Amino acid sequence: MRWCQTTNSRRTRTSPTAGAAAIGHSGIFTMSAIGGACLLALALSASPLAGAYTFKESSAGADTGHRGRHLNPKLDKSSLQNSLDCQLRYEVMDSDTCTSIAYKFNVPVATLLSNNDRIDCANLVAGEIICVLKTMGNTSTTTPSSNSTNTTVAYNQCTRSYSAMALDSCLSLTGNFTSNLPKNASFVTISTQFSMANPGLNCVPLAENTSVCLNYIFDPSDQAVRVTIKLPTPQEGCSTVYKLSQNTTCEMLFAAAKDNLNRAGFDSSSVSMSTLYQMNHNLNCNILPTSLVVGAEVCIDHPITIQHRPKPSSSSSSSSSSSSSATSSSESSPPITEAPVATTEAAPPTPTSTVDESTSFVSYSSQSFAGVNSYFLHVLSDSDQNKILDALAAANFKVIRIFISHVWVGAKGSSSRGVDDLEQNKVGDYDDTVLSLVDELMVRCKSRGLKLTIALHDRYSLGFWDTDAYATQYGATAFYTSSDAQNAMDNRIRHILSHRNPKLGNRKWSELSDVVFSFQPENESQGHMDWVSSDWMCNRCRTIKSMLPSSTGILVSTGGGTDFSQSMRSEYVNCDAIDLLSIHSYGNDASWALADAVAKAQAAGKRVIYEEFGNTGGGKTSGIQNEAAAANKLGVPWFPWEVMIPSQYDDYEFFTDSDIWWSFSSMTSSAVGTQSKWSWPV
Repeated sequence: MRWCQTTNSRRTRTSPTAGAAAIGHSGIFTMSAIGGACLLALALSASPLAGAYTFKESSAGADTGHRGRHLNPKLDKSSLQNSLDCQLRYEVMDSDTCTSIAYKFNVPVATLLSNNDRIDCANLVAGEIICVLKTMGNTSTTTPSSNSTNTTVAYNQCTRSYSAMALDSCLSLTGNFTSNLPKNASFVTISTQFSMANPGLNCVPLAENTSVCLNYIFDPSDQAVRVTIKLPTPQEGCSTVYKLSQNTTCEMLFAAAKDNLNRAGFDSSSVSMSTLYQMNHNLNCNILPTSLVVGAEVCIDHPITIQHRPKPSSSSSSSSSSSSSATSSSESSPPITEAPVATTEAAPPTPTSTVDESTSFVSYSSQSFAGVNSYFLHVLSDSDQNKILDALAAANFKVIRIFISHVWVGAKGSSSRGVDDLEQNKVGDYDDTVLSLVDELMVRCKSRGLKLTIALHDRYSLGFWDTDAYATQYGATAFYTSSDAQNAMDNRIRHILSHRNPKLGNRKWSELSDVVFSFQPENESQGHMDWVSSDWMCNRCRTIKSMLPSSTGILVSTGGGTDFSQSMRSEYVNCDAIDLLSIHSYGNDASWALADAVAKAQAAGKRVIYEEFGNTGGGKTSGIQNEAAAANKLGVPWFPWEVMIPSQYDDYEFFTDSDIWWSFSSMTSSAVGTQSKWSWPV
């Protein structure tokens, strides 16, 4: 995966509690803080400059003075305030981190670091003034007075232009586009913003040296950038509803649904996040919590959707409360007003058909094949995992790609139970919960003849859209350049590949060639940042290779780049430890770019796989069909992004209820019927 936007992303990594925003007549825009811990108010103050805004942030309902604040002596506040090249400044709050500030303003952490030479992300101090956006090109700004922390910026202007290169496309550049608009469902998607910021841009094809706007300052009050939030409503026949408050999260709804059944004496195991979607119209977990839907009712119990089965150990005393869920379909019981916050569930139970093998035999096929991305499949409910795996096997897919990384509860509106990264809190402090979940997924895959590609780390956890222990201890740049960080990553690789699956003969993952297709050090290494290390990927692949048996059927792959050119870097093509070059691109450019990649790979004695591509909205079906057809023509395996329950029309997720699904059987059949240029362990 790659670059992500909240509403139009290949992979959105924000918490389901990362909030929404609205601008009222008072000029105040509210945004929930990361994790939903508090609400922040961002005042759009009046300015002498017509059509301009001023950023000044304070804790909602709290003392807005500077009590308890002090400036970091490393930072010269006055010189930064008066710096003419800074267009947008921000005053650090008590609970801020570099990651949370980057999230608020839709910029990479790397941008904050480059804009503030002396910023110390490990020791941010309330009251510091940092530069969020620097002036670029012919930009109109006003300089604040020496006793003010505010700055004004003119609306409706481009503040960062880019000259298109040969392999660029409008879709790939959309991934680099930023704006001042909050990332939530109140505003148009990033792709729409990109189009609005580049009127008349000819994208088919995008000519080299074309000037493209990659950062635009919109007027947030302009109705052209606003969208209407649809209120969730229960499906007809709902028996119990939950009235939403400003702080309601989908985890709370999930917990309330289970608690409602438990109190009524029923088995709650059939409830999942996808169940909530089935029982309601317009439910969108990506915008909760938010004040925009306060008072709306969400169904948490429906006699048709949820099976009301008695608990296996139910007692007569529990039956007395069952009347609340036994109301007729035309009536609703009193709304539940509170529910405990859901906690991460335990690892799924051991499947009844446990596979226990001490050896494996790998056969190779000279035919091509199809795989799919589902990066947190192992964290979904047992029921949804089985539904997805059964559907993939029936559609003749062969490989599924997953990540070892942190996943939020209810991510993408799914049944995700949530899981911490292997090293969530401290580098070298391993929590194997995520590996145990993958152990269970391996068993389910093996029973269906499916294999896994496993990314051992995610670049976007380095303070980009999530923050793991590496981001906290080293930061993104030093993660790739520091010898200590590289050694720590090698230790992570060794730990993962030495992990034993108790359901598969207690074998190490490095020995599971019957269920592992490939290992890759990281998803999109150094994506959307300066290229700071030319040998990081090759050295990590050497570590993986050193852990694999000499006769293994497991391939070592790269994890791709942000587009064709980054995926086919010479450092990857020439590395002796890399077997498989993973190509990622969302530019719909396989028809002309893939053939060149194949030729380069063959010349270097390597395989190629089209590991990530996809589309959204009405172009999803035709886009995936065209890219898969181009790959089939060349005998290159392909993996669209991504299969998930629930599918999402305006995002990249799809499942059996999507139009594209019914095309997969013919597309995968075409793949396995095509002679590949390489043999494959599938």
